[in-house]
Amino acid sequence: EAPSMAADDEALVHLAQSRADSSGHLLLTFVTAAYDELCENFLAHVHRLPLTNYLLVTFDAVQQARLRSRGEQPHFRSLPALTSGGSDEFASRDFFLINSARYAVLVKLLRSGVHVFALDVDAALLRDPFPLVERMPFEL
Repeated sequence: EAPSMAADDEALVHLAQSRADSSGHLLLTFVTAAYDELCENFLAHVHRLPLTNYLLVTFDAVQQARLRSRGEQPHFRSLPALTSGGSDEFASRDFFLINSARYAVLVKLLRSGVHVFALDVDAALLRDPFPLVERMPFEL
């Protein structure tokens, strides 16, 4: 039986707060099994830096199992079965399912006080982005 939305949100916030750095900064990305190779590359960059203040959110049990087998601590957000495996087809059912779930996660984390830097799983980090963001002369 799937946890209630409230219990899932509570688990998400707890995990995010435990993964964030001492200032509450958290890198956040989303991944499905269709993008596992990109996820491996993303993790290689994160581990090389080395950064520990990141959270992977996945929408399918296959990817959750893969990530756990690699020693990662993903958050699993259950969705109805995806028909294409991702959100590549604009305005498709999967596009709306995944993007609405992403926004729900972002809103929940921001409202909980976590300082989120969200990025796509195909981004390559060359350094920790938070020092640069903090130096900017404006509110983001």
